[in-house]
Amino acid sequence: MTVRPTAPSAWRTDARLADVTCRPFWADTAPPGPPCPPLGSDAACDLAIIGGGFTGLWTAIAARRRSPGARILLLEAALCGGAASGRNGGFCAPSISHGVGNALRRWPREAATLIRLGRDNLEGFLRDHETLELDAGLTRAGKINLAEKPWQVAGLRAMEANYRRFGIECSFLEGAALRAHFDSPVYPAGLFEPNYALVDPGRLVAGLRRVALAMGVEIHERTPVAGLRHDRAGGAVILETAGGRVAAGRAVLATNAAPPLLRRLAPAVIPIHDYALVTRPLATEELAAAGWTGGARWAS
Repeated sequence: MTVRPTAPSAWRTDARLADVTCRPFWADTAPPGPPCPPLGSDAACDLAIIGGGFTGLWTAIAARRRSPGARILLLEAALCGGAASGRNGGFCAPSISHGVGNALRRWPREAATLIRLGRDNLEGFLRDHETLELDAGLTRAGKINLAEKPWQVAGLRAMEANYRRFGIECSFLEGAALRAHFDSPVYPAGLFEPNYALVDPGRLVAGLRRVALAMGVEIHERTPVAGLRHDRAGGAVILETAGGRVAAGRAVLATNAAPPLLRRLAPAVIPIHDYALVTRPLATEELAAAGWTGGARWAS
């Protein structure tokens, strides 16, 4: 199905982009799941989770593992995975600090801990993918950082040194070694990191939603939470929705970059926008012509 682009308006005047689909590619890859109707009445629960993306769904699964008898409600404003969780590139990095260099620059004293936690985080995800049978198209093909200019090559050498410092496996690639991964006249050097994965975000969300439902988590989609307050008299957290009021023993905000329900959190939320383009499936011959047969993600 082709959906005509809605923005930016300049695209609509370019005949070459007449058939561009401006919506997440991953939505077409995810298998349909059972409906999760909106909340239709007042409810009480032990834990309420606001947001049905990666954070909210994984929180629900972790909470169920910890508390088998708890009543857990997950409230999603639209559809699970319809926001950032279903609109990303599917890159699974062994990092929670946006790279080793960023950790060293911003948190030098905590860098070793952050790097270790990032690697542990990826391993934990890989375990969950297997034990929960998520079937999210996971491949652990690695990543290649590419350099075009001499200063970028020097940057890769510095990155390599940082990786070696923390015991991160990597390979500096030039010449034939680089062409074996990606054959382009533009880039003279690259740094290959094998511990890097790719995943289909749409299938991942669908898998997490399926597991949460099977565990007895109650999911209500198309249920935006309009207000959040603490009932000091009763001790509950009160969530206001159009379909009813929820009284929860505890509540988790898993709303990512959406405007936070707690005003004091607004200064801590910084949306970061990125863009991904999807081509038609490339033939084996086309991939071979570029030397891109290993499946690694590459970045310049």
